[in-house]
Amino acid sequence: MLAAAAVCPQTPLIVTGLPRLRAACDAAVQGVLAARPDVLIVVGGAAATETYAGGAAGSLRPWGLDAGAGTGEPVLPLSLTVGRCLLDGRVPDACQAVDLDAAPAECLALGEKLAATGDRVGLLVLADGSACLTPKAPGKYDEAAGPFDDGVTQALDAADPAALAA
Repeated sequence: MLAAAAVCPQTPLIVTGLPRLRAACDAAVQGVLAARPDVLIVVGGAAATETYAGGAAGSLRPWGLDAGAGTGEPVLPLSLTVGRCLLDGRVPDACQAVDLDAAPAECLALGEKLAATGDRVGLLVLADGSACLTPKAPGKYDEAAGPFDDGVTQALDAADPAALAA
């Protein structure tokens, strides 16, 4: 059963810069850990849905940063690498990549599966908001992006699973 979850952005700059954002993320991680989960899973978007061992390695070198987590060949996508870095050496039980194009029903089923992996499951979720907020943003400007992000923020603040599922 889900005991606690935190959502943090997946920007690699959290690891080496942006101290106020890093502090907020550290507080969110501490909140999850304070719930004393018996299973801790890092979840983040990637090119494909795939489960990695908790100790799997990731590197931020492709993004120009000499940082990473784990040992061995880096296999984790950006989101999971940032999540592992935010755990400051603590090894999660698993790292779960979610296909960025996964349908909502797939995401709901995966969430239910992850929540059922222990009596007290903690999730550290790495995600970004819309990339379409301004004409200079990486995505094509979309006037619905701001209200969409606001709705997601409100659903997260309220821990409203129905709103998140929508």
